[in-house]
Amino acid sequence: MMFSGSIDSAHRSEPMTGCRYRRTIIIRSAHLYHPCARAVGALFRFIGQPQVCGEIAAGLALGPSVFGALFPRLQQAVFDPATAIYISVLSQIGLVFTMFLVGLESISDVYLESHRTAVAISAAGLIVPIRAGTHVISVDLF
Repeated sequence: MMFSGSIDSAHRSEPMTGCRYRRTIIIRSAHLYHPCARAVGALFRFIGQPQVCGEIAAGLALGPSVFGALFPRLQQAVFDPATAIYISVLSQIGLVFTMFLVGLESISDVYLESHRTAVAISAAGLIVPIRAGTHVISVDLF
């Protein structure tokens, strides 16, 4: 069987549906979120705040709580509601990476100075409930 055109040209004439449509919308959304987050992060860094705070602020501003409340039709046109669950999953993964990076940037000297207090509090948080539980069990059994 002979094809009159390439495979790519045959796919281009079909309307985008299903997975291809969602993937396109998610990539378009990422192309909007990422530059805005970087720009607001740079602005925050310029005014002496952590860049990650600006990136989080940009994500909140572009989300349904601000952008969707002020311009609901525009928000639905830019961010298709059918792909909201996928964007939510990606944002949760991004949040995990963001928190990891924030942890890496934290000042270790502060933790080294107060490590004895932290160990004592952690030990007390384990020992006191275990001791109380064994006391309750021993009173109930005997």
